[in-house]
Amino acid sequence: EDLSTCRTEEEQVLSVIYGSDYTRKEGAWGQPLLSIRVVPPDLKPEEIGSEVTLSITVPKKYPYVVPAIEFLNTQGLNEEKLQMLHKSLMNRATECAEVGLVMICELVQVTEDFLLKYNRNPIVENMSS
Repeated sequence: EDLSTCRTEEEQVLSVIYGSDYTRKEGAWGQPLLSIRVVPPDLKPEEIGSEVTLSITVPKKYPYVVPAIEFLNTQGLNEEKLQMLHKSLMNRATECAEVGLVMICELVQVTEDFLLKYNRNPIVENMSS
């Protein structure tokens, strides 16, 4: 299957699932630059104490090449946790790239699971202080 078709279909899925939390821009050398705001799933808005925006640069040979991943607008995660998350994302991306699987939805899910695990509920935090 044509790589551009795979990428286009994946971007359509991201747009449908994440709506206004997903944006696409043209990055350097015409490479797509995707941004997805990620919060812990299945929590009420007032219980969310962590979030991150994944900024993903999609290379020409994606999904056979790991995309560049940066974090923007991080909240509720210290540098150690961000490094742990980045390592988890790179490990999963490498696994997917080895077999040519589109992976951005998968990387968002890894991020959601991580945020859910390490979320610091602001309501509980405020009650304990």
